[in-house]
Amino acid sequence: MRTRATIIFALLLTFGINGFGQIQRGNGDTLSTENVIIVKEFEPTISNAIKITDSPKRLDVKPEKMEFDYKFIPTNFQTSYLPDTIKAARIKGEPLNRLYRGYAELGMGNYLTTYGKVRLNNTRSRNGRWGVALDHLSSQGEIDDVPFSGYSNNSASVYGTRFFKSHQLKGDVNYSRDVHHNYGYPEFFSDSVTYNYDDIEKDEIKRIYNNLNATAEFASFHADSQMVNYRFDAEYDYLFTSLDDAVQEHHLKLNSTFSRYFGSELGVIDINADYNDQTIYDSAYNDPNLFVEINPKIEVKGKKWRAKFGISAFIENENETDFRFYPDVFVNYNIYEDYIIPYAGIDGGLERVNLNSLRQTNRFVAPISTVENKNTRYNFYGGVRGAFTSELSFNLKAARKQIANNPFFGVQNMFIPPSVDQIFRDNGTFSVVYDTMNVTQLTAEVSYFHAEKINATARVDYYSYDPNNFPKAWHMPRFKATLSGRYNMRDKIIATADIFAVTDRYAQTLYESNSDEEVANGIYAQKLPTYVDINLGVEYRYNKKISAFLKGYNLASIQYNRWMNYPVQRISVLAGFTYSFWGN
Repeated sequence: MRTRATIIFALLLTFGINGFGQIQRGNGDTLSTENVIIVKEFEPTISNAIKITDSPKRLDVKPEKMEFDYKFIPTNFQTSYLPDTIKAARIKGEPLNRLYRGYAELGMGNYLTTYGKVRLNNTRSRNGRWGVALDHLSSQGEIDDVPFSGYSNNSASVYGTRFFKSHQLKGDVNYSRDVHHNYGYPEFFSDSVTYNYDDIEKDEIKRIYNNLNATAEFASFHADSQMVNYRFDAEYDYLFTSLDDAVQEHHLKLNSTFSRYFGSELGVIDINADYNDQTIYDSAYNDPNLFVEINPKIEVKGKKWRAKFGISAFIENENETDFRFYPDVFVNYNIYEDYIIPYAGIDGGLERVNLNSLRQTNRFVAPISTVENKNTRYNFYGGVRGAFTSELSFNLKAARKQIANNPFFGVQNMFIPPSVDQIFRDNGTFSVVYDTMNVTQLTAEVSYFHAEKINATARVDYYSYDPNNFPKAWHMPRFKATLSGRYNMRDKIIATADIFAVTDRYAQTLYESNSDEEVANGIYAQKLPTYVDINLGVEYRYNKKISAFLKGYNLASIQYNRWMNYPVQRISVLAGFTYSFWGN
């Protein structure tokens, strides 16, 4: 109701005011009401504006350069920080492979061949290592048209090494017993007597060598280059025969080396002594010999080159004292990142020749032989080595040397007895003769190695001999080639190969019927033909402890003569197994 009243009041008030306004205009209105007639359109006009005619100008104001003067007051701010302990990180490596203290390798082959190898040693150790080695190889020979040709080689050794902080002490003791038979009788021998080769008892042509060897070494390996590193080693050999011709040989070597860096140069001095004494028939013949070597040298190197400069001085005493001096120089230069490295050098020196070294070259040497030290007056060599790729390397080398007292295996000792009961034990053995000889040697070698899977080496050697007094370089070939390889198929199958090729050689003989040509008055040269010897092997590893192997020798089946009148066995096959035991 209140709202309705308010609306009615507002309407009444409005109408009342309007009526009052009309009444007032009727009484005093002064606005004219005449009609106005417009005769043209409206034209608006705008009066001129007042404008500022001045243009703005930029006022260049150079700011005042303010200079500040800083003063630093050194003050230590004391802080304390105690880091929390954290657990050390540990790198978990791969587990170590299991090692075995024992290893055995046994085999048998044709010609009643037996083979054995046993190794006993410790495994991982920070203090040192020790071991025992046993080896055996024997065969009944069974070569046609010759006397008994069997042989046996047996050896045993004990060795050990002790590690210190900056030193090493090691030594070993070895014993070997080698038995062979001098079966190298020429064809005319059986025509000169009234019996066959089978009538010759094997004990009558047997030769037994016993060798006792001991070595010891003490060496340092200081990491500080300003300290002197040194090495002392000694070796003693006692060789003796077991049969009626008592031959004994004592050989002692004492060697020492001292080295120290002087800046980037390495100074080295070697001081060596070598003594040999051979006794035959209870001191009826005695031949002592001693020589001492002093070899100072310095090794220098640059970024791409390396050089060694030294001299070797020898003092030799036998019947009289002799002094000899030899250069010891070597230099090489790395042209490009080990891919091409030319090198050159010159050296020389004395080399011990005794019965032990001669028999290791030719087991059929006469035990009663004159021994002279081999004297290389000079050996000048040069070549290029390097690599085609990271897996394929090469070496090309040429050398020219002169050797005094070079040993040759000369004529065979041959005594024709009236009956089989008087066979001379040393029949068929070779005498040793000496001459001065100039030698030129060319060598080419290529090696391939691929991630321990394939390893192969091929080498070719060419020799040119010029003896002073002998018409031929007896038993020495002009050309030798070797090819060796090893293939590893996932550590499961291992294949090996060794192939040798040797060209013609000439052997000295006094019998015209056995020779190809007469080379001097009463001296004939028998030609020994070229031969190729192929040896292959394969091993199957059943597991890490057991494997089986098969090896074949002289697979070309060439019954060649390594030495005159000494043919070798034809195809020889050896089969066996290996076993690792006593694991840690």
